[in-house]
Amino acid sequence: KAIEHLTKAYGYAKELGWVAFNGMFNAMALSLLIEARLKAPEAGGSTRLVPELAEELSNLTRQLDEDVIRAWNHRTQGLVAIHSNERSKAVESLEESVRLWRKIGWPYELAKALYELGALHQSQGDRKRASGPLNEALGIFTRFKAHLDVERVLARKELLNA
Repeated sequence: KAIEHLTKAYGYAKELGWVAFNGMFNAMALSLLIEARLKAPEAGGSTRLVPELAEELSNLTRQLDEDVIRAWNHRTQGLVAIHSNERSKAVESLEESVRLWRKIGWPYELAKALYELGALHQSQGDRKRASGPLNEALGIFTRFKAHLDVERVLARKELLNA
């Protein structure tokens, strides 16, 4: 259902011409939509449109040249790279997203990028590099009382045995 609603919301915003006027909303919506499609294909999140949506987000990023939009784009490109088994590109994109979210000062978005970076390192068998980002993400999610995110990180750390 979430994917359906995100798709409709982005479509409406585009029809209304909000791409130029409210690029931040569109970047966030595109980022969430791509992430949902990559992470839940069995729930209607077909990955078929992901390359097209990712390209649209990249174009929006180039047009509007804002750190927040770049940070969402880098996290999203990292997730797309993970899905395409382009691990080094994924690490590079996620590290840039982390750097930008730190600079911007949006801790929740920082924690999301840190989680993805830690999970990627873990999937590559690099426990040492996975531990730092996961611990930092856990601290931020705990501070925000984001219980589902805390559970997700703890489950990942349990797999990591960290």
